[in-house]
Formats: sequence, structure tokens, C-alpha cells
Amino acid sequence: MLVAISFVVARQSSWQWATDVVLQQLGAGLLAAAEENGGIVCRREADTFQVYCPHREDYESFAEEVTAAASEGLKGRIRTRIGVYSRVDKSIDMERRFDLAKSAADNIRNSFSVAVAVYDNALHEKEVYAERLLDDFQEALTQKQFTVFFQPKYDIRPEAPVLSGAEALVRWKHPELGMISPGVFIPLFENNGLIRDLDNYVWREAAAQIRRWKDTLGHAVPVSVNVSRIDMLDPELTETLRNLVKENRLEYGDLHLEITES
Repeated sequence: MLVAISFVVARQSSWQWATDVVLQQLGAGLLAAAEENGGIVCRREADTFQVYCPHREDYESFAEEVTAAASEGLKGRIRTRIGVYSRVDKSIDMERRFDLAKSAADNIRNSFSVAVAVYDNALHEKEVYAERLLDDFQEALTQKQFTVFFQPKYDIRPEAPVLSGAEALVRWKHPELGMISPGVFIPLFENNGLIRDLDNYVWREAAAQIRRWKDTLGHAVPVSVNVSRIDMLDPELTETLRNLVKENRLEYGDLHLEITES
């Protein structure tokens, strides 16, 4: 199994001291629990530990035991996340087994009511699906499988609502998998660095649509586009946006930038 922890400790004289104490106590607690069950423990990195031991059924009590050990003598909240790969396929190497356990632990990163996750068929299928989306991404861009929709924004202060702009929303219509929710592919692309290519695609589509509206309607409809944290690290970001405006003969006020919540 793989154990990762997150914690909030009440103010101590030294934050580094508190962090070290938590890690030391967690390591000691894991070692005691593992040895009791014929297992071994190592620290993988930072706040992540690996435990190799015979399969058991009471992982919840194991989590409670090591959390109590890590919390001893501290004022604060200690949370452990445990990922378990129990149905071991001995044809894969040890590192990969722990990677699967880590996938299970990562799956409950934002769930504060669940402490233990087991790598199972459902999680395996989710990973296979994610890999398929990553593999198909570049071809999807080339074939324009991503469609940008424009959600209208209205100013409701006048007596009659007035169209004040639009927000660009991207959707993926995969030729084999059908419509894919942005709630699935956007976090995936953010985590793998592909979101910058997708954002650039959306910006180009939005800028071209603003130009078409100007040509047909005689005035601009400003469009808001997302800018991800990955984009913010791009030293060429400013120049990219300037070129978009110039190439489509727009005003800077035609394109509104929204920094995404993540």
C-alpha cells in the first residue's frame, strides 16, 4: 500500500519542527504497524510512504492507527490517505505496483470523508480512458474535434437586458467516444501540460468569431476566454495574445481574459 498525509498543525514555535515531528511519528507508526503484520516500510518522498505487507481487510483501522501515531502530542488535524493495490499481479515490477497504489490514493485527494482507496477495475478503466484521451489529443486538435460555443452574457441593469458579451466554452466531440465532458478532459490536460495547446486553440477560434461578428453585425461582441495556470508560466503569453488581436484586426477590449480557479 502507499500512504500519503496532509495535515494542519496549530501554531508551534517552529513550523519546520512540527512538520518533522509529524513525519517522524508517522514513520514510526507505520513501521510498528507493518512489522506487526510482517511488512516493511520506506519513505518515498516528502510526505509519502510505501508499505509492503500481506493483504488485510481492515485498512480503515490501519489508517486510524497511523493517524493517531502521527498526531500524538500535536494540536492540529492530521489526515492520512491510503492507496491499496491488493490483488497483486506478480508479472509487473514492484515500482509499478506502488504506482497503482498511488493512483488509488490520488483518487481521494479531495475527499475528506474517505481515508482508504483500493485500486480496482473501475479505477483501472478510468486510467485507460484517460490515456486514450491523452493519446487522441493532438489528432483531435488537427481535426477540429473541439468545438467552441459562445454563452451569451447580459447586462441586467437596464429595464430590458442588453447583450454585453459572451463566454467561450469548449466541448469535445470524439468520433468514437462521443461527447466528452470538459469536467473530464480539462483537469486531465491541466495535469499533463496539454491545456496550453487547447487554450491557444480556443483563443484562435474566439478571435476569429469576434472578427466575423464585427464584419456581419458592424460591432464587436467581447468574448471571455480562460487562461490557465500553465498559460501564466508561458513567457510568450503576452506576445501570443497581441498577435491574435493583430491578426484578426481586433481591439484589446474585444478579448477578455479570465484566470481559471485552479
